[in-house]
Amino acid sequence: MNSIKSKIYNYHQELIEKNKTITARALKNSYLGIEEKQIMLLDVFKTHNNQIKTLVGKEYALNTLKDMKQLLIIFNLL
Repeated sequence: MNSIKSKIYNYHQELIEKNKTITARALKNSYLGIEEKQIMLLDVFKTHNNQIKTLVGKEYALNTLKDMKQLLIIFNLL
């Protein structure tokens, strides 16, 4: 029991050092070796564009999709 308590304390310290929010879930995930998935803005934007593509003519105009694709090109250049 003491070894588990010690490991959790160490994970707590690591979260503090990384300026992470300390929650029960964060401690549990650290203990179990589950890493937090990082979602990149460009990936979110690509998914959004794909959703718009399926809705062109229903909820979005073709020009909206073209504008979003152009923004994605600009973001990739930055």
